[in-house]
Amino acid sequence: MSLLSRLTSRPGGAVRNLANSLRGQRNRLSSSELHRVPQLKSSTKADTGFSETRDKAKAATLRNIWSAYNRRLATHPVPTKSLTCLVGSFLGDVLAQVLSGSTFDPSRTLKMSVFAFAWGGPSGHYWNLFLDRVIMPHRPHSMAAVVAKMAVDQLLFCPLGTCIFFSYLKLVEGRPDLIVSFIQEKLVKTLLANYALWPAAVLIGFRFVPTDLRILYGNCIGVVWGAYVSFLAHQPISGEAYPPVRVAKID
Repeated sequence: MSLLSRLTSRPGGAVRNLANSLRGQRNRLSSSELHRVPQLKSSTKADTGFSETRDKAKAATLRNIWSAYNRRLATHPVPTKSLTCLVGSFLGDVLAQVLSGSTFDPSRTLKMSVFAFAWGGPSGHYWNLFLDRVIMPHRPHSMAAVVAKMAVDQLLFCPLGTCIFFSYLKLVEGRPDLIVSFIQEKLVKTLLANYALWPAAVLIGFRFVPTDLRILYGNCIGVVWGAYVSFLAHQPISGEAYPPVRVAKID
């Protein structure tokens, strides 16, 4: 029987055959897609696992750095605190220069960092030990002890350290003749700004922060404060003369 006669003898036969063929293709396609779903899920799980592994590795690295820092504090307290102050001062001065929009001056940052390393670390280390040993050593974290330490720190050590810092700046700039006038003009303004921030920060430090970590704590806060002090210290004072310009004499 010819193909034509088959189609005409069975109405709808061709349509049924075509429908069956399409249905089979759809089933095969659906089966293929279903086989791919587990692979997609497996890929997602693998990505998630990789991300978790990476986060754990970062956390482990931070823990190792923190442990190493604390070991150095225990074995070499003064050099470690000096380096901590150096980093804090460096970041603070860079921040001050960036915020001011001026051209970056590496010599200025170097001067600030050297002072922080040479003065900030050693003086902060021994000053904190002195306060803990002299002021209520049997109740070092009591509110009375904390307030007393804060008062002595802010009323004695802070003005002294600021004067030493301003004197240092003028010495390294080759202008020792301006030390007194510089201190007279800058000291009160600097201390007023200091008292808006540091008494509260110092209270928290004496109350809750271990002695060995107070330098680090202070430097974390001091990055912003250091930026302000650096900016203020490098503003010219009234009547301050710039270095003279040498002009060749013409006979």
